[in-house]
Amino acid sequence: MVVTRVGSIPEIVDHGINGLIVPPRDSDNLAKAILQILTNPNLKQRMSREAKAKASQDLALDRVARLHLEAYRHTLARWQKNDAS
Repeated sequence: MVVTRVGSIPEIVDHGINGLIVPPRDSDNLAKAILQILTNPNLKQRMSREAKAKASQDLALDRVARLHLEAYRHTLARWQKNDAS
């Protein structure tokens, strides 16, 4: 995959491992990155495997749900602590 360095996208894509990251609003680098993947089948296959592995590990539904639950619990505990003060 080819993405730009905006928002939380760089947290998901590891440049050169499971995709390529280009600067925002840089059409020349975007085109070069797309061509790099399209013209190199081995690179495309390797990055595809790495993207699938990362998605199944880091983005698994149970992991994401657990992280959200931990964040909610932490926020609630801080809110309750401040409310008691």
